[in-house]
Amino acid sequence: MADRLTAEERDRVFQWIRAGATRDGYAKIDPLFKQKCATCHSAQSGMPIPPLTSFEDVQKVTTIDTGESLLQLARVSHIHLFGISIIFLLTGAIFSLSVTPVWFRVFVLIAPYLAIVMDIGSW
Repeated sequence: MADRLTAEERDRVFQWIRAGATRDGYAKIDPLFKQKCATCHSAQSGMPIPPLTSFEDVQKVTTIDTGESLLQLARVSHIHLFGISIIFLLTGAIFSLSVTPVWFRVFVLIAPYLAIVMDIGSW
């Protein structure tokens, strides 16, 4: 796309996408897609890239994927979180009874739990 469109044309396409990629706005962008994009982005091109020959095709590409909801993530991952915590507890218990330096044992006990909190926080 970068070598086929001018900076101005790219900006027009991106503005349309940021505005919601509506069917009404597609009428202004469609000639640009047909002229500059359809040679490669069509079912007849035989290339493994998505077609951009109709509004429905373009809509599939411009739809924003918001991922799973927090409820769905919690439903799927709560069992894993409990299992992982038990594994961390057992591993930490082994290190806590060893003769390694105290700072290392504390780190080994706390680091996995901090990693889980950071992982969940990134959702």
